[in-house]
Amino acid sequence: MTEESPWKQVSSRLVHQTPWFTLTEDEVTTPTGKPGKYTYVTTDGFVVIVARNADGALLLIRQFRYPTARQFWEFPAGLIDAGESLEDAAQRELGEETGLKAGTWRVLGDIYEAVSNSNQRGIVLLADHMSEAEHRRDLADGILKQRWLSLRELNAMAVAGELPDTKTLATLYLLHVHGI
Repeated sequence: MTEESPWKQVSSRLVHQTPWFTLTEDEVTTPTGKPGKYTYVTTDGFVVIVARNADGALLLIRQFRYPTARQFWEFPAGLIDAGESLEDAAQRELGEETGLKAGTWRVLGDIYEAVSNSNQRGIVLLADHMSEAEHRRDLADGILKQRWLSLRELNAMAVAGELPDTKTLATLYLLHVHGI
């Protein structure tokens, strides 16, 4: 940990590992001095891509998410592969999910999902100067459609409860903070 923690790790064991995440269980001493267990997920992080076209519209994808058995409108996003650069991960994910590539990139900020049970850090990037990517969309991810929307339309969707995905809402907030 990078900051002084009121939690003390006594021991740690690997519970499960996949190519995408690791599940770990630690024996800990809690801030109140009591013994306990803490189970959490670690990853190499993820990227969220705000693709913006020449008209200023922003791209959302409609994706089926297995754990919730629901479809969500989201900004394109995906995990960073071990050893992969931020821009390479963003370009790969944008191509896989939308069939597009970006000419320029700008980091808008960091977000964390599920901070009580994961270290999963997301880096939000603005992608401009869109063109067709060399690789096509990967339909295996359950991406059903994509849609270019104005910021006003995105705001209306958020207010109507049509954007319940946390990374999409946090990204929308970062767009406002940056005046985009």
